[in-house]
Amino acid sequence: MDMPTPLAPACRVEGCMIAVDVVLQSSDNELFGAHTKNLECFNEGFPPAGWAKKVDEVVVLTESSAVLTLLLGFTHNSLALPDLEDGDIDIDNLLSLCEAAEKYGNFIALQACRRGLKNRAKTLDPDGLLKVLRYKVCRFDSTDINDFARRTPGIPVKEVWSFYKGYPEVYYLWSRYQIAWAEWDAEFDSAMDINSYPVRHLNDVRQCPELDKYLDYFRGSKKVSGIRVTWEVFNSNRMFVNGLPGIKTMCGCGAFTKWTANIQKVFERQPRWEDFTN
Repeated sequence: MDMPTPLAPACRVEGCMIAVDVVLQSSDNELFGAHTKNLECFNEGFPPAGWAKKVDEVVVLTESSAVLTLLLGFTHNSLALPDLEDGDIDIDNLLSLCEAAEKYGNFIALQACRRGLKNRAKTLDPDGLLKVLRYKVCRFDSTDINDFARRTPGIPVKEVWSFYKGYPEVYYLWSRYQIAWAEWDAEFDSAMDINSYPVRHLNDVRQCPELDKYLDYFRGSKKVSGIRVTWEVFNSNRMFVNGLPGIKTMCGCGAFTKWTANIQKVFERQPRWEDFTN
């Protein structure tokens, strides 16, 4: 409901000199001075400036003051846009800003939100990861979703179930994803097992000792900080090992050739979240 206010608040964007001609109220009852032309130009969801209410009336919005502060920062032609990669911005507020950017059609803010979320993937706690995953799944948004999803299989099932009780479709997808990673783990372990490569070596069918010695450098390399490594990371580690003194990367028995071809195919079969949503 619109309510009168005796004095229009100033615009909170630092350095803004534009006259305030509309007042917005957040869900926690804070008032914001804004500019109808800016709202029209930077957002698709606000009405044209000519339709605006009088400055002595308040437009009540459903967003919190923290979210409106950020959103209004993206309604100015400024080099000093809000820094959404700042770890001090709560993940709930960042996701709420994503929703507001979608709702009002502020595509500058939406792109900044996506960059901010992507850069948070490595530092989010389990709750934060599950929140982002839920947000993206419920909006059919696959942008960078694997950056978050691949960090969740280590979260206890009971914790995930409790978090997604009201979202059975998200839990169902996550469960299938979790099972796929368990199967991939077994495939990776097999690919790193010297017994998977029996060859004729020095006139005897047995394991290649050179490959066995080489694989010792990769024991436990499946995860880094609890996260399954990508092929790019694994291959980078492999190139580093190949450059160490005394390391042999070839043998006449053909075991290295078989292993190199196999391990790359294993990484090509790493689960992707999109595989379970089609």
